[in-house]
Amino acid sequence: MASVSPATVAPAAKPQPAAAASPSSAVAAAPSPLAAASPSAKPQASPAAVGKPMYQQDPQHTGRSPYAGPRQATVLRRFDTSLPENMPSDAAIPRDDFQSSSAIGPDGTIYVANFPGVLFALRDSPTARDRLDLAWRFHPPNASSFHATPALSSDGGTVYLGFASGGFNAPGKATLYALKAPASGTNAQVAWSADLGDARVMASPTVGPDGTIYVANSAGVLYAVSPDGQVRWTAQSGPTIKSAPALGADGTLHHATS
Repeated sequence: MASVSPATVAPAAKPQPAAAASPSSAVAAAPSPLAAASPSAKPQASPAAVGKPMYQQDPQHTGRSPYAGPRQATVLRRFDTSLPENMPSDAAIPRDDFQSSSAIGPDGTIYVANFPGVLFALRDSPTARDRLDLAWRFHPPNASSFHATPALSSDGGTVYLGFASGGFNAPGKATLYALKAPASGTNAQVAWSADLGDARVMASPTVGPDGTIYVANSAGVLYAVSPDGQVRWTAQSGPTIKSAPALGADGTLHHATS
């Protein structure tokens, strides 16, 4: 895994008036080491406020961090998902492919699903500083590949992930699973599962403030599922949905179809 560490905050391109004295608003006035190392670099616009809810950091979608980090990434820990002992015998191939992002729980557990159809829950190894250890995994029988990023409940204790049964090339039966860490062993505890119709799941679930899980299947049907696995409502909104829905502050659900 790559690690990017915060460093000195880069100054704005133009001088800013001094803010009122406040411990929480103080910003170092020294120039960034990154800027000092490149005298010929063109002035950059002021970085967006940290935590600003905007895709790719700013209106220009630069994705530029307001912090000056290391010039080279350093791999801290690894876990090889393609090793035979980490892969079920009926897993799809290729075994080293990922098509979704990872999710991190409040306790630091990393959840990542690979293309062959296995969800891994990984934690820092207590015995090796450069390794991640398997906490548990989940591989549904006759599962197809995973394309969606896992979602977590508000307390981080439940992992939600959709997949399709039927194998790699079959049409499949879409299912949403709610998973928990097992009391013992390395096989996930299935809290419940919800039927999402004859389709695949290409998009990640979205969890609302009340715990409702919103997830769409590849046939264009949007599902609202209660925290205990009951389908509250469905909506046919297009021929195909391959992106996760977004939930507004007023409860309005937004999503794109094709």
